[in-house]
Amino acid sequence: MALPRFDVHVMLACRSVQAEAPHGPGAMASLPYTLEGVSYTFRIEPHQEKPFVFEQFWLYLRIARKNLVAGQRELGLRVFSLDSNNKRTAVPYSEHSGDDVIPRSEVDVPHPIGIIDFPDHSPFVSVPVRLRNLELPDVGRYELRLYVRRSNTHWRGDWVFKANHFFAVER
Repeated sequence: MALPRFDVHVMLACRSVQAEAPHGPGAMASLPYTLEGVSYTFRIEPHQEKPFVFEQFWLYLRIARKNLVAGQRELGLRVFSLDSNNKRTAVPYSEHSGDDVIPRSEVDVPHPIGIIDFPDHSPFVSVPVRLRNLELPDVGRYELRLYVRRSNTHWRGDWVFKANHFFAVER
């Protein structure tokens, strides 16, 4: 069975996403959204101690289908810190804050962030994704990498890279 193929046209990080119209069956794909606090630099209060926890951190995705197939696809996310040479270091992400220990094997694969519906009536889908309790170890530059789960896992790996977004955390 064929699955929707797609490109991510927009991937933005922001503090909040609000739908501008009533929700209803099938409406989420085409609702207009207001993005609040869109930035490539997020400020931390001077008194806040490490690690920094964003209770709510949003991604807004604007996705375009490349084929005329309706269906669902699962998205995943990996978080990386970047050094001055752009070398990536994986940052564990789980929606649970506190003393949860994330096994190293789970850091090396995307964290599932939701299943996206691709309706047959629209080639574009707008998707707000809430990341709860995003914990970042220090100030600096970060990369969010978006993945889609493969439909055929006999190929290399379960996940395919689709898009990325860079941002900084400063005091």
